Amino acid sequence: MYWQWATRKGNERITNNDAVGVVDTATYFFTIIVDAAEKGSKGSMLATHWAQIITQNVSDTTELTPSAIIELMQEKQLALRDQFLHEIASYTAILYDKVNDEGYALVCGDCRLGLQHTGDITWLTNVHTLANSDGSFFASQHLKKDSRHTLTRSLNAKRFIQPEIQEVSLPKEAVWLLCTDGYWAEHLGENRPWRSLTDDASCLKIARHKLPEEQHNTLDNCFNYSKDQS
Repeated sequence: MYWQWATRKGNERITNNDAVGVVDTATYFFTIIVDAAEKGSKGSMLATHWAQIITQNVSDTTELTPSAIIELMQEKQLALRDQFLHEIASYTAILYDKVNDEGYALVCGDCRLGLQHTGDITWLTNVHTLANSDGSFFASQHLKKDSRHTLTRSLNAKRFIQPEIQEVSLPKEAVWLLCTDGYWAEHLGENRPWRSLTDDASCLKIARHKLPEEQHNTLDNCFNYSKDQS
């Protein structure tokens, strides 16, 4: 698998509260993107902690399934109350089984997975916000609502909230875009320039083919636990 990571601190943010973890092996590809809210003083720490702890433990697991990942998350969530009692975050994890060509998204909050093919982007996963709390698929009319910034499902220390599981596929010539809301909503949805974004914005591009180099690529807030595939 080929992947590229782009992230930036929002112009109205003190710290970049986005992070990503990646594991790429001969049999599976796993990644998790995390976007912590400004609520609390340790948002950036929570994002990096959750990306690291989940990805690192996934890399040590031999039999991966969505259920096994959720069990791992539930176990690790219990320890959040020691450090992150007041912080909350969104995340979306992707598990792609290379052997069986099966993909799964685990969504909690407003990080989102899109599919880019011949320039067009189709959003594969929904988000959990007050703007679409009736269960409707988040669309352009929801972007204008301030309530889109209020999460109806999140990672927090008080209780474990199950992520929504969805099957996803990656055609050979397409690219997955795994984004925080600063990227998919503000940058793409509102068509704002990269350097003018008020919110933190991050995107992990994933493909089966080599990706062209882009000027915004970075390894900031990226934790790679990939293993030798030889």
